[in-house]
Amino acid sequence: MKNIVYIVGMMLLFAFSANAQQNDAQNNRPSDKHLLALAHQYRYGIIKEANPEKAVKILSYLARNNNATALNELGKCYLNGDGVKINAELAYKLFSKAAKLGNNNAICNLALMYQKGLNGTANFKKAYLLYKKAAENGSVQGLYGSGYLLYKGLGVKQNYEEAVKLLQQGAEKGHPGCSMLLASYYSNGYDREQDLSKAEKYWKKASRDGNSWTVDITKNGMVDSINKRISHKNKWTHVKNHILKDENMPEIKSTIDAHNIEGVWIGKAYSYDWSKKNILKEQDVKMDIRCIEDSVHVDIYTNDSLSTSYSSILDGNKYISNKLTNEQKQYSWTVTQTLFDTNNNYLFADLKVLNYRTRSFSKPLLAVLNRDNSYDAESMNTFSIASVQYKSGKLKITIDASQSMNVDITASSVTGLVRLPSCSRELHSGHNTIVIPTLFEKSDVVAVVTISHKNERHSKTITVNGRE
Repeated sequence: MKNIVYIVGMMLLFAFSANAQQNDAQNNRPSDKHLLALAHQYRYGIIKEANPEKAVKILSYLARNNNATALNELGKCYLNGDGVKINAELAYKLFSKAAKLGNNNAICNLALMYQKGLNGTANFKKAYLLYKKAAENGSVQGLYGSGYLLYKGLGVKQNYEEAVKLLQQGAEKGHPGCSMLLASYYSNGYDREQDLSKAEKYWKKASRDGNSWTVDITKNGMVDSINKRISHKNKWTHVKNHILKDENMPEIKSTIDAHNIEGVWIGKAYSYDWSKKNILKEQDVKMDIRCIEDSVHVDIYTNDSLSTSYSSILDGNKYISNKLTNEQKQYSWTVTQTLFDTNNNYLFADLKVLNYRTRSFSKPLLAVLNRDNSYDAESMNTFSIASVQYKSGKLKITIDASQSMNVDITASSVTGLVRLPSCSRELHSGHNTIVIPTLFEKSDVVAVVTISHKNERHSKTITVNGRE
């Protein structure tokens, strides 16, 4: 009996000892807050040597235990490639999981992915609704995001009044982006009279809150010069000449067939504020429109320099540029959508221009143009393309000309993805055969060879087999 009591006693002693050791281990385990701070130090090299891979390991451990902050931070690592390979799809899943746990930063990061199209196609409406949700939860980034989209009318009807309310709340909480937008609003006098004292107040606040763009403005006292720069009332050429009724941007709801407006057009391009009520800037522009089967190719020149070159397909009531070439990304303008309309002898082109680097849209842009009649009408139909062949890496073009002249020759695929450098050739009166050594990079493409002289242009479509 004594032996039994002794054995039971020893078992209880061992059990109490093991439980005590387990409690000690749990008590000695770093808290989630401590581990988050440690991951932050490794990620950014604060106190410790930077080691983003270690930061990811710590965040992954916490994320497995459904720590909302860790899930959000880990999502940022995958979105930006900090310590791991960039994986937008996984970042989206991590943000979504953290958002369901009520993390406002994750909600805003989801909104940003929709806004910038970081996980596919941009969806401004979803971005706005997410930012709005975060703002209602007290998130300053949510205030900025929803205010920004309202300000520009992206995903929601444009409304300065409602945007300013949100931005003012964000500015009071120290968000420099909110102060910067408010400064722009008051300095330009959008939807109201200019208020330079408020503009200066918000520029200074943006600077104090960490927006580096405002430092020179407040330090060098540039408010007066900015006021002079944007004092533009009653000087817009086409408004003065009653081509535009007023400074409100005319709305083009549907587009005309580009085949009816082929040719070269010259005029002005106007940048408007986001409410489309005020013209902010005008510049001389030339637009060269060419129709190739069911697509339209447009070259736009400003100050005699090529600003953009793009091809687009009619989709519903708009010409849409779905695929952007690397060449297009290098231009100062990246046009994603075009609407055309005519009024008497004028062509109106409503252009949606994307800043590819920031993936945000530029201000609304409208071109008002006249057909370029600077050429001699009698010089039209001075040449024709008899045939075009592509074989053994060479273009063989036969041209019949009515007189001696210099022509420009270009060749590109219908989509514009393959574009050869332009070249000039001299023609004599009569039958001309021109051979151009060249090589299309892709095989079996439908290509268009275009030959132009002054404003006269002729094109011929051929099938190119790059394997020949």
